[in-house]
Amino acid sequence: MTIASAFTHQKKDLPVGKLNARWIYSRGVYQVYAGNQILTSVGGDTEEACIRELSNNYKETRTIEFHH
Repeated sequence: MTIASAFTHQKKDLPVGKLNARWIYSRGVYQVYAGNQILTSVGGDTEEACIRELSNNYKETRTIEFHH
């Protein structure tokens, strides 16, 4: 049996700016910023989760600087 879906995930262009991730203590997650803009579809409780979400949602991948 084959299940077909009409859903196609289009990867977005990454906003211009340096990628920074800050640990948000009140939420227990990393939030990733490009310049002054939060990347809402990128984040997670580990650095690996952030990198995975970045590659899943954006065409281009760059190094994220993690701040603890």
